[in-house]
Amino acid sequence: MTLNLKFFWITIFIFLSACSNSGEREAIFATVSSSAESGLMATAVETEAAAGLAATIASVMTVEPLEIENLEVTPPFEITPDLAQESDLMLDTSQSQLQNYLANLAETGQFMGVVLIAENGQILINEGYGMADIDTGRPNTSLTQQRIGSLTKQFTAAAILRLQELEKLNVDDPVNLYLADYPGGEQITIHQLLTHSAGVPNYYTRQSDIASLVQTPISLQDLLGRFSGQPLDFPPGQQFAYSDSGYVVLTAIIESASGISYADFLQEQFFDQLGMARTGYDYLHDNLAEPAIGYNLTPRGPQEVASVESSWASGAGALYSTVEDLYLWDKALNGGQILSNESLESMLTPWVDMGQGYSYGYGLEIGQLAGRPVQTHAGNIFGFGSFLAHFPEDDATIIILGNGLQMSPRSMAEALANILFRISPS
Repeated sequence: MTLNLKFFWITIFIFLSACSNSGEREAIFATVSSSAESGLMATAVETEAAAGLAATIASVMTVEPLEIENLEVTPPFEITPDLAQESDLMLDTSQSQLQNYLANLAETGQFMGVVLIAENGQILINEGYGMADIDTGRPNTSLTQQRIGSLTKQFTAAAILRLQELEKLNVDDPVNLYLADYPGGEQITIHQLLTHSAGVPNYYTRQSDIASLVQTPISLQDLLGRFSGQPLDFPPGQQFAYSDSGYVVLTAIIESASGISYADFLQEQFFDQLGMARTGYDYLHDNLAEPAIGYNLTPRGPQEVASVESSWASGAGALYSTVEDLYLWDKALNGGQILSNESLESMLTPWVDMGQGYSYGYGLEIGQLAGRPVQTHAGNIFGFGSFLAHFPEDDATIIILGNGLQMSPRSMAEALANILFRISPS
């Protein structure tokens, strides 16, 4: 049995109880809170008591797991059931605060959707809020299926890396090796498409009539034709500019290299293998068990948003899923069950600076949220907003699928992370 996070905080509680005044306790708590997950203590502590604590903890906390049988605790510092209950109470308090925050958003008409929050393998929140379908009175639940928008991009990136593992392509290959007729394809690489550094103009933001166009299905070839003939925004590899078009090109490359459709490749390689039974490609035509309707939340109440054909979003944003399926995906991806260590490292490498403290990997943004290292992405597609944040050092995940939001999913996730990590608002 190894020393887990609960035992760590019990130990901290013991030392805090032994301190003579609140100032010492606050200094100690601030020091160890910032580095509890890393197994390394701070090097500079203000008070003598805190310095003594840091030295004591450093003597037992190492990078390698510590066996409980080898740890001796000298009286009067005896671990009791009461102290274990105190640790559970901290978790219960955080969970209660998360529930209250989300319930308030729902009750005040600021959020409809589903949220899953997990930490250290334990699901803290897995609940639906508001209505999935107002007309029928069907509520959101943990099984409600919603469009995930640009969260799709991490699946597209993973599909490219899987094909690289299968030696069907290489991320340094030029586009024209797989799409012979793509204009200027010889100067654009797959890597540049993955990192939004290819300069491909974004069709989604440059079609003034996009809201009406997306009501009618479109072939992948015709969608490529919407932007492939336009000049590049900049020479490939020179800068970052978010482009849904680049991930449409990647969709076509996946189909060319695999010999099957994008939807079938993801189904065979990921969804079936992971048991993601409520995840798929065609939201309007897949005969979903519990689909949600997308809404705009207005002062007059929720207004239904017209549905969009998935073919217009393609590998840039077409997928639908549930919070539970996305949690399966997140655990498998970060647990090395989907890609090799080398491929996962490539996916999580901060290749291109996005600004505002974030860099883009392959289908994921790498940066910090609530002061914690995070890998994340947001999605937004016609009445649906989504956000998935994985905090690797905290083994924590926040998943938001909204079919009605008044605030950005990113802001909502940051507020939830502040509660989860017990960060006081500034």
